[in-house]
Formats: sequence, C-alpha cells, structure tokens
Amino acid sequence: MKSLSKRRKPPSTTTQFLNVDLDIYSRSPLEPFADALRKKAHALYVGRELGLFSAHLEVAGYPKNAEVAIRSLASMIEALPSDKRNLWDTARRRDFNIGVQAAHHDRPFEIELEAQTVSAVASLNARIVVTIYAPDLLVSNLRSRSAKLTSAPRRVYPSSGNGAPSTRRVTGKDIHRGA
Repeated sequence: MKSLSKRRKPPSTTTQFLNVDLDIYSRSPLEPFADALRKKAHALYVGRELGLFSAHLEVAGYPKNAEVAIRSLASMIEALPSDKRNLWDTARRRDFNIGVQAAHHDRPFEIELEAQTVSAVASLNARIVVTIYAPDLLVSNLRSRSAKLTSAPRRVYPSSGNGAPSTRRVTGKDIHRGA
C-alpha cells in the first residue's frame, strides 16, 4: 500500500497549524498497522524508507489543533487489536509530528498541549516532534519574472550547551540508533 499525498495550501499571511503526522519506523512491514487505522486516518506513505519499513499517517479531516489530532491518533492506537498494537510497540521510532506552516512577519505562534495529552503520548512510548515549514518566498529574478523558492523542513534539537537550539538533517542512522 504505497501512497504519497501532499496537500498544498496557498501561501498565507499567518502561521498555521497544519496537522499531526504519525511517523513510524520499524523492522517489520507496517501495512497491516496502516490498514487497521484506515477508516479514521489517511496513509500519506507506507513502505520502505531509510533501510526500514515506515508508515506516515494523519487524522482524516482537518483537526482544529494539535491537541485534538494527537488525542485522536492516540485513541486509535490504544484501540488497536493486539497483533496490530504489537507492530506499534515493537517499532524503532514512534513520533507524533506536529506540522506548522510559518508565515513572514507574523506574530508568535503557540501550540498548547494539556498534560493528559503529553501523558498519553508518553504511555505509548512515543515522541512529540514539531516540524516548522518555512514560508514560501516569491523572489524577483533578473532572468525571469519570478522564481519560487521553498525551504525544506528542518528538525530542531535541544541546545548543545550554548543556549541556542541546533538544526540538522535527520538521517537513517538517527532512526536506527533511536536518536
């Protein structure tokens, strides 16, 4: 079951919550896991990635915020039959990845999660990750009327001691060692 869906909204003047992706990496095929959730979640991709099996899913529809999306996904996982739940429990990495589309010159944007939501994610032995997509830029170019530049998402990691967070690309080695 391979599928890749990219929803693209027009550029916005405000920073927006997009959705929460459930990103799972495992040594076992994850098609049965994705199939078990298909009535309530969309599979963005299920297949091989970075030397492991992976599944990337999101809640069907448009949740109003990260809190609602995470609780919905957590409830789906908790309700799985034991064989499908075992695929979750034995996965190398389990992430609730909050997607945010940044805008230029916008006000600060906050994502609030209740303690019960954080506890639900922790009880599933998963992580909460935030991916901020850089704003799309329209730039004039002397050779053409305009060129559209997009920035790739970056993962932000805790400070390395100097007080500032660091960014870097995630590699297959990070997933294999559980970083």
